[in-house]
This record gives sequence, C-alpha cells and structure tokens, in this order.
Amino acid sequence: MNVVCIYSVSYYERLDKPLATQCDIHFGLASIASALKEAGFNVDLLIITPDTNIKETLMRYFRGTHQYARLFCLTAVSSEYNRMCEVAKEIKQLNKYGHINMGGVHVSLNPESAIECQYIDSICIGEGDRAIVELAKELENGTNPTKINNLWFKLPSDQALIERNPQDTFIEDLDSLPIIDHSLWYPFIKDPVAMPAVLAGRGCPNKCSYCSNHKLRNISPGKYVRFRSPWHILKELNTLWLEQPGIKSFYLEVETLSINIPYALELCESLKAFNKARNINMEFRVNISLYKNLLQDEKCVTFLRALKSANVTTINIGLESGSERIRKDILNRPDYSNKDIIQFSQLAKLIGLKTSLYIIMGLPTETHNDFLETLFIILKCEPDYVQYGFFFPYPGTDIYKYALEKPPFNPSFERKRPYFDTKEFTKKQQIHEYIWMPVFLYNNKLPFYSILILMLKNYVVQSDTLTKIFMRLRSLF
Repeated sequence: MNVVCIYSVSYYERLDKPLATQCDIHFGLASIASALKEAGFNVDLLIITPDTNIKETLMRYFRGTHQYARLFCLTAVSSEYNRMCEVAKEIKQLNKYGHINMGGVHVSLNPESAIECQYIDSICIGEGDRAIVELAKELENGTNPTKINNLWFKLPSDQALIERNPQDTFIEDLDSLPIIDHSLWYPFIKDPVAMPAVLAGRGCPNKCSYCSNHKLRNISPGKYVRFRSPWHILKELNTLWLEQPGIKSFYLEVETLSINIPYALELCESLKAFNKARNINMEFRVNISLYKNLLQDEKCVTFLRALKSANVTTINIGLESGSERIRKDILNRPDYSNKDIIQFSQLAKLIGLKTSLYIIMGLPTETHNDFLETLFIILKCEPDYVQYGFFFPYPGTDIYKYALEKPPFNPSFERKRPYFDTKEFTKKQQIHEYIWMPVFLYNNKLPFYSILILMLKNYVVQSDTLTKIFMRLRSLF
C-alpha cells in the first residue's frame, strides 16, 4: 500500500529543492515515514511551498504511481496549518478514498480546533510512530480504523461525531524505533552534505512559556525527556556518512545535553570512538541549557572538556533575552543570571568551544532598553554566532495569552516580522534593529559584502512582495 507524507515550508531554497540542508528535515514526519517503511509500506514524500501548485503536484504524483495512495500523513505547525488544510482539500478532490491524517505540534496542542478542518479524516496527538503504522495496517486490510491510541477519528456515519481515543505513554525506548531514513529527503535538499541533523533525544526538562514542550509533556503519561543510546546514534551517523561521503559535521539535535551529564560523557566517548575507528575528524554541534547549579558543579569543566575532546566544535546556548525580568516573569526560563551566562560562555571559549546564542526580539513587555541590555550581554559573552528572530506566540502555549490582546496576525511570517507594536518598543524600532543586527554582530568579523547581504535579507523579508521575488530569484540558482 502506498503512503504519502506531506510537509510544508514557508521559506524555501528552490521549488525543486526547497530545503537548504538536512537540518531542515522534519523529525516527527521523518520518524513516522521510517516506521512505515520498516513495516513494509511504500512511502513517498512531497514538500509544499507557498509557490507550489498543489493540485498539479498531486496530479503529477498520482500519474507517476500505479495505484492511489490509501493514506496521506500531513504535519503542521501553526503557521502551516491553513496551507495543509488546502492540501487536504486538493487530495480529497483527486482521491476521495484516501484517508488523510494530520499531526504535528499545532494539532497536538489544539486538537479540538484542528480536527474541524473538513477535509481530514483523523488527527494524531503526540507521538505517531506506532499509531500511524497501526492506522496504515487497518486501512490496508480494508477496515474502518478505530480504537487506535493517540488518534482521533471522524466517524464515517457522521463527521460531526469524533472518536477521541486515549493517549499511549511516551515511547521510552527510542532505540526500539528505526533510525530515520534520510534518503527520502535527499531529492528535496539543496546541500545534503552540509551538517545533517541527527536526533539524539526527545523532550525538554524546561517549562519555557513560549515553547511547546511545557504543554506537550502533559499530552501523554510516562517519561517525557528521553535519550537514544550512543550506539543507536552512531548507527545513524555511520549510515549517513556512508550515504553522503562529503559530510564533515553533524548537528546532534536534542533540546539540551546538559540535563544529563553522565549520559553526555558517555556520548562523547562514543563520538571519539566513531572518529578514531574511521580515522576521520568529524565535527559535532549540540544544544546546551544553562542551569545555575551547572556552574557550581565540579563536573562542569569535565563536561565541557569532554565535548571538546569529542570534537564538538560549537555549543548552542539559549540566552533569549538579556533582561532577567523577562526571562523570569515572561519566558519562565531556567534560573540563571546574566553573570552566569557570561561566565559559562567565557569558560566554554577558554576550553576551546565555539558558542552560539539564541535571541528572541520583540517579546511581551520588552522595552527598547531591555533589547539594548540583550545586546550588552551578547558583547560580554563574545559568541561566535547569534541566531535571532522575532517572538511568535504559538497557539496552545502559556504565552499565547498575550496574542489574544491584539488583532489577528499573518502566521506565515513567524519569527521574521515583529508581532507586538508598543510605545516602549515599536515595530518600526524592532525592524530597524533587526535589519542592522548583522552590523552589530559581525563588524570586523565578516567581509563588508557578507554583512550587507545579511542586512538585505532582513530587509526583504519585511515585505510580502519582496520576499516572493527573492525566493523566486533564488530558485533560479
């Protein structure tokens, strides 16, 4: 039986290769596709952009297969939900017998409103690795699927009636899942050898108000923060290394490696062994959450040195805001002071690790002085990279309450355009700071023309017309 997995992106490289690198792979959908393939189903992948002719793309796919797909698996974040409903509509018009399931973070956090999309038959709440395989098996057997945990179904007799099934526990043994089949995604990636991302774990221990994790952890019972064993990660690294010999670095995707130091040390030893066994010098990049007690722990230096010895070259650290008030009262970040993050950044650099800070601009209650304080902390931390974007309130998160106080916003430009417009930090001010940020960050570090290109990109994305022209021009190269 054929199964089609469909992913949608707002910003793309080219129409034929919309994803820039393997870091742009959607892990949830990729994991479900891999589980379906292991179960013996024929799995195809389609990626939709704002400039994709959805009907033509689907018709071309149907003409190229010998049988209609019986199951369509769609995933959606909040900014892509409406477009995925359009995809579902086109599917139903071309293949009325296809069963359409939609999952993803937006659906999991807003199931009652998500299932109102009239063209979908079921939704997946939380992890779908096993539920979707069970769904596919029932469809293959010709039965009406029912009583599958983590899935809600519209009843065939009356679509206004919903079968709401209970939630399974979180999958604790991540090694029991197949490693992700990256080959499904290669045709859609512009540069498949540029730092592929490999999932090292699921779940986050933090309860940040702007992130989905604080809500997702309550969807199912069981352990939420889980790690794959080092040998299982190495198995995937080796597969990718053999498939794409040009790979020189990997991004180990996990919310934070610093929550479990003994595991992190074990993983570092395995990464060292991986390089030694192949006589290579593969580089790695990981995420770190700073906790106040981490700096006070004698294992902190041991941890950072272990990262260095495993050839982890860069660590990503979430600063988010230089305002301690905003971090505590608005974002509910872990307890760390500006002094702590400066000290940790300097320690990491002393050991020889590069650092990258995450920054959010235009936060609720943020003033221009708060933003200037963020810039001051960045200067003190002396990061090698800074990843910055605007605040976006995702429906279902605690911080979404602030979004209800303002008119509707076009979600297609999440994190690219300012959301709030206040006297203390107007949209005009925010856009000005956003455009000029590359000068602040990379003056005397990058050539002038590189800084100018980054500024131009930040300017272009503020306009619908310029953004569309830019993406279409980029598609030509």
